[in-house]
Amino acid sequence: MYVGCDPNTSEWVCWLAVRDGWQERRLLPAELGPSWHSDLQPLSPGMSRYVVSVTGAPPARTRALEIRQLERLREPAASSDSPSSQSPQLAEQHHSLEADECHRRGMTAVLAGRFDEALQCFDEGLLVRSDWVRLWNDRGVVLEQLGRFDEAAASYRRATELEPSHPRIWQGLSSVLVQLGRNEESLAASARGLGLAPDDADIGFNYATALENLGRSIEALDILTRCSAAHPDDVGLWTFRIRVLHHLDRHAEALADAELALRMVPDNASLIRARGFALQNLGRFEAALTAYERAIALSPSDAMLWNDRGIVLASLGRHSEEVACYVEALKLAPGDPQSTKNLGIALAAVGRLEEALRCFEDARDLGDDGSELLRASEQLREAIQKRAQTDRMS
Repeated sequence: MYVGCDPNTSEWVCWLAVRDGWQERRLLPAELGPSWHSDLQPLSPGMSRYVVSVTGAPPARTRALEIRQLERLREPAASSDSPSSQSPQLAEQHHSLEADECHRRGMTAVLAGRFDEALQCFDEGLLVRSDWVRLWNDRGVVLEQLGRFDEAAASYRRATELEPSHPRIWQGLSSVLVQLGRNEESLAASARGLGLAPDDADIGFNYATALENLGRSIEALDILTRCSAAHPDDVGLWTFRIRVLHHLDRHAEALADAELALRMVPDNASLIRARGFALQNLGRFEAALTAYERAIALSPSDAMLWNDRGIVLASLGRHSEEVACYVEALKLAPGDPQSTKNLGIALAAVGRLEEALRCFEDARDLGDDGSELLRASEQLREAIQKRAQTDRMS
């Protein structure tokens, strides 16, 4: 979504991305919200000021990334003026422009994926304008992208102190708190956000995630049901709801949800995968295999789909095809411990015991140190020794 001021009419305009292009709608200043309104007013003569909001979801959907970029066409300054010789009002305007420039450079770096550089720009902006909510919020976004979650939480906290009525800041805070495992605090932040925006998909997602992490699956299901009803085309909400239903062993409901979601968002690989998993849990392996193959046709580079297909083939006793699936999965995601272990199991099923043992050892080196893997490795060593003894005797 793009929000800006039409320099010809001084009206605020909202351009929404739609399937076939852009849809324009004129806005009243009040519609921008209190923080945006205060940030964007007033416009100085001869100066155009624009705000760009870009929203997108990361692959694992920890949260939607909201970026706001501010650009100005500045008026030429008199060469004899300096910040120290200006009036307090002009000095304040100068500092505001300085902070705007830092923010603009930071957002340019964000859009290019240069998050360390963006963080430096935001910190420079805060040195001259420490009370600007947007800088604190976007600093939190960047720190989150860098995996520095404690610092991101502190930055979002400062933003909420300055602007407690902005739901997107609470959404950012709740997201990093979940990633830090601070689920109770995330619930409180999400509740504040939902109080301001009751049907917000991203805040609801974070709230449900914290509830699920705390073992409160029924409550998580309730919030996901409400948010899915408000956002029927949100794939992330549907897949999360289906996953919670599986945790509750309500596999038939999970299948019904997947099929309903596919009517809303047809030909979506994630939803087709969810349908396949539900069919698999219900013991309908041929139908699950068909679902996974359809999902692979839509998203052939998704390693987990190949892994899922292999698991179903194992249930059908088609182990040679199963091996090929895990090999393909590891080409797409080298070093994945789950696919490595599964390949070992499949190789053992077709009698390739030494290769299977190497896969189990690799999986352990990759971090899978579960007792099941240790037992399987020991059984393989015994089988290899017995086969060697038999070969020597024959």
